[in-house]
Amino acid sequence: MTVLSGMLSARSLSFAFVDTRLLGAAGLMSVLSLTLRRTLRLMLPSDLPSFVVASFGRSGSSMLQDVVASGLASRRFGTSRPFFRKACAGAAWDLRGARFERGVTYKTHDYPHALKGRDAAKAIFIFGSAVDAARSAYVLGRRERAWMRGHAQNLKRPGVAAEDLLQRDALGFLDQARAWSNFTGVPTLCVRFEEIWDRVDRLREFTGLPLVLPPRRERTSKVVPPDVEKKLRATFEPVDAVLDELPAVRIHR
Repeated sequence: MTVLSGMLSARSLSFAFVDTRLLGAAGLMSVLSLTLRRTLRLMLPSDLPSFVVASFGRSGSSMLQDVVASGLASRRFGTSRPFFRKACAGAAWDLRGARFERGVTYKTHDYPHALKGRDAAKAIFIFGSAVDAARSAYVLGRRERAWMRGHAQNLKRPGVAAEDLLQRDALGFLDQARAWSNFTGVPTLCVRFEEIWDRVDRLREFTGLPLVLPPRRERTSKVVPPDVEKKLRATFEPVDAVLDELPAVRIHR
């Protein structure tokens, strides 16, 4: 038994057959939902920009992408209900090879240089405390080694293990922040996570979208042993000292 899975682009429509015996009910529903979302985008193309939401990880990019996707869905389809919001969201872990659709937001941890010359794209780089991001990555990376391998690959630091964060800025947080904060290849907004609720008007002006942020709440910090906390702070407080010098929000056009 097979189910038709559409693989669509703005210019073409092709199909692949997926064996449902290998999927199970949840997998089948996921394939069908993905196909329907791609079909929706093909049937209702957009002239809105593509939006790249970038970060060095564990610093609010998932939340911000969800906000931007909701704004895109409201503008494109007149609703931000989950199906339509998800139709406006994707990932682009390798920007050099990414194919962007207008009216879709893409999450990335890549460096920005491959975006240069993409006239239909805008970028938002969100950053927060390097200590908090490192602590979160350390805890999750120790618990889920496969996640850590993928996270390091997405940050262009293949082979980095959670324990490496106790010795150095192994995932390149500072390199990411410097690259994005100085990038002028496409219109780019850099914003500190803690400031977005007070700067939402700047985000709306930059995107041209009716963005609605979730209620502000304190982020829950991961708890690590005192000796691990000491090493993380020794490594990443100097990174935070540099990040603290960046403006809370900056736009490069």
